[in-house]
Amino acid sequence: MLSLAPEDTVQFADLSVTEDQPGSFVVGSAESGEFVSIPSPGVFLIRQLQDGRSVAEVTSSFRSQFGEDPGLADFLADLGALGFVERVGSTKQVRTTPERSRGIVLLGRLGYRHCRWLMSPIITALVVVAWTTLPILLVTVHFPQAEDALVFPSVLVLLVVFVPVAWILLALHELAHSLVARAQGCPAYTRFGNRLWNLVCETDLSSIYSLPRKRRLRALLAGISFDVIVLDICLLLQAAHVGVEVSLVVAYMLFSNLAYQACIFMRTDLYYAISTVIGINNLVPRARAECAYLLRMVLRRPGPRPPATRMERVAIAGYLIGCVVGIGLGAITVVQLIIPATVGVISLAGQAIGRGPADPEFWAALFVIAFFIFVYSVLSWTFIRNRRDVNRNRPQPKHRRALSIGRHRVVDAAGKTRADERGQPDIAHDVTTTGQLPIRPPSPTHY
Repeated sequence: MLSLAPEDTVQFADLSVTEDQPGSFVVGSAESGEFVSIPSPGVFLIRQLQDGRSVAEVTSSFRSQFGEDPGLADFLADLGALGFVERVGSTKQVRTTPERSRGIVLLGRLGYRHCRWLMSPIITALVVVAWTTLPILLVTVHFPQAEDALVFPSVLVLLVVFVPVAWILLALHELAHSLVARAQGCPAYTRFGNRLWNLVCETDLSSIYSLPRKRRLRALLAGISFDVIVLDICLLLQAAHVGVEVSLVVAYMLFSNLAYQACIFMRTDLYYAISTVIGINNLVPRARAECAYLLRMVLRRPGPRPPATRMERVAIAGYLIGCVVGIGLGAITVVQLIIPATVGVISLAGQAIGRGPADPEFWAALFVIAFFIFVYSVLSWTFIRNRRDVNRNRPQPKHRRALSIGRHRVVDAAGKTRADERGQPDIAHDVTTTGQLPIRPPSPTHY
C-alpha cells in the first residue's frame, strides 16, 4: 500500500481528461495508450492534486464535497501501477503493470502539420461522395465475383500482380488509420496480430480516447474509407474499360475486405465505430454477459441480470442481431468469393507443379506454397506473443482489487474491465483496427 504524508504533493504524468458520458471521464496517456474510465469524484481528486494541493488539503476538500473519505492511498497506488503517477512527495513512482507491445509508427517522420490536410472539408466531402456512390456503382457497373480473382489464368501472373497489390493495399489501409489519428494529435502503432485463424496487421488507436467521442470516428473509419475510395476508382475504371483485369482483381480484394468488416464479433473497424456511436465501451464482454443471462433464463436457471440501462440493453440487443447478420454475410463471402477463388489458385498451382521445373509456373507454385508456410508461421508467433502479453497483464491474486474512489470501484491495476457500483463500465484497454494479410490467396481482408 502507498504511504502518504499529509504534506505530500503528487506529480502526474501528462494525462488527458475527457468527458465520455455524463458523470464519467476517460483519463489516460496518449503516449502510453493506457486509459481508464473514472467517475467524476476521481477526476475531482486528480484535478485537485494537479493544482499542487497537498494530500491533507485534497482529502479535506473531498470530504466536504462528497461526505466520505476518498481512499487516496489506494487510488494513487492503482494509478501509479498504470504509469499515471510520476512522483508522490519526494518518492519517484515506478510503473508495476507491464507495458504492452505496441508496434512501430508508420512514416514516423510525418507529424501533425504534414497530416492535418486529411481533416479538411475537401477530404470529408470526398469520403462522403465515395460512400454514397459505392452502392450505385456496384449495381450499375459490376458486382465482384469469384471469377474476378482468376482473370489471369497463370500462377506466375497472379503472383506478380496479386501479392504486391495485396501488401500495398494492406499497408495503405493501416497507414490511413495512422495518419488520420496523427492529424488529430494522437500517436498510432502498427504490428502483426491475429483474429481467430486470420493473420492481421493491427493499428493500435488507444490514444484516440484522449479525444471527444465524435472525433474518434475519423480515425476508426479511415481504413474502410480508403478501401471504399479505391473500390470506387476500380469500378469507374471498369466502366471506362481501362485496366479492366487489374481493376477486377483489386475490386475483388477490397469488396471481400468490406464484406468481412460486417463480422463485428471479431472486433473489426466497424465494431469500434459502432461502440463509439452508441456510447458503450467493452461491448463484447457486456454482450457476452447478456447472452449468458438469456441462456440461463432459457435453461430455467435464473440469475442476476448484468446491470444496464434500458437504452444500453436495446443497444446490446442490436449489437447481437448485428453479429448474427455479420456471421451470415461473412459465411456468404467465404462460400461465394473466398473458397472458389482459393480452389482455383490451388488448381492452377497443381497444374504448374505437374508440368515440372522446366516451366516457370512450377517455381511460382512453389513460392505460393512457401508463402502459405510463412504466413502461418507468423500467425503462430503472433498467437504465442498475444497470449504472453495477456499473461503478463493478468494480475496476481494479491493484486485483484478494483481501483477505488470512495464507494466507487472502477478498474483494477492491470486495466481489466470492471464496473463501479452504478454498473458503469470502464473504458476498453485498447483499440486496435486491423487489416488481414493474404493467407488465402487471392484475397486479403482488411477489417
